[in-house]
Parts: sequence; structure tokens; C-alpha cells
Amino acid sequence: MKKVLVIQTTLNENGNTNKIARYAYEQLMKEKELQVEYLDLKESEIELCNGNKLEDYTKQTQDLYKYIQDFDAYILASPVYNHAISGVCKNFLDIHLEAMSNKYLGLIENAGGIHSQRKPYFKLKESVEYFKVKLLEFCPCSNPKSFKGDELVDDLVKSEFEKQKEELLKLLKVHTLENPIEDN
Repeated sequence: MKKVLVIQTTLNENGNTNKIARYAYEQLMKEKELQVEYLDLKESEIELCNGNKLEDYTKQTQDLYKYIQDFDAYILASPVYNHAISGVCKNFLDIHLEAMSNKYLGLIENAGGIHSQRKPYFKLKESVEYFKVKLLEFCPCSNPKSFKGDELVDDLVKSEFEKQKEELLKLLKVHTLENPIEDN
């Protein structure tokens, strides 16, 4: 059974990033071949990245790094700030991205409008390639109009997530820790 971690990276308790991350988690939980867990960064004590080696961070940060290493793939939900992933998300990745080496990462963006969508995806793609993290092609992008209350009502966002999920399932069947992602 493949393990997938959905990582919610906003500190806004009532934000739409929470809603889209929960939607992704619920949809992935329906897949019998996946074991899915949910990590909410606002419930974690995340140190600020200072460029130190992992062993120089707190035990909690080291334990989180080890926990992250145990998964085959990740879905990262981030709000979009200034056409990029949030500072919380960036700080998290600065410390923990190497734990995701040779694995898959899907990005879900939640923006205030449509004009900044997909810009964080392209910026993130450059960063993750160094650690041989494969960023999934499909990137659902929600905005305030995508929700009615707590419910995701945007069919395009739902469709993009379904494509991302199918891409992930297909790739997880091919690549394993014993058969890692190859450079193209």
C-alpha cells in the first residue's frame, strides 16, 4: 500500500486552503490502494529555517523530517501570496524538502484571484528538481469563488484535482523506493 501525506500549509484557520486540503484528503481516502494521512502545519511547531544541518534543529523538527521520509508521495496545499507559495510553506520545504527526494509532490494552490494561479507551481518546480522530487503536472488552483461556505463547488478545480489524483496513482504504480524516479 502506497502512503500519501496531505500537507496543509496555511495558518488561517478559516481559510480556503484548509478547505481545499481537506477536500484532497477526503478524495484520496476513497482510494483503497492508498494509506493517506493529513499534516496541518498550523498544529505543528515549525522552526524557522536557518540553514543548519538537520541534527542542529530540535528533536521535534528531526522527528517530523523522519515522519515525512516514510511517505511515497505528498500533496501540498498552499495559499498564494505575492505570486508564490506562502512563507510557512517555503520555510517548511527549506527544512524538509530533502526528505521527499525521489518521490512525488502535487501542489494545490489557493489564490485570492485568478491572476496569480500557476505562478507558484513554476517557481516551486525549479526548487524541487534539485532533490529529484517529481512535481505532478496537474495543479488544482482554487480561489474564493470556488467555495460556497465550506464546500468546494468549482467543477474545474474538482476536475483538476481528479487529474492530479489519477496522475499520482499511475506514477505510484510504476515507481517505488526500490525503483526510484529516473532523471529525464
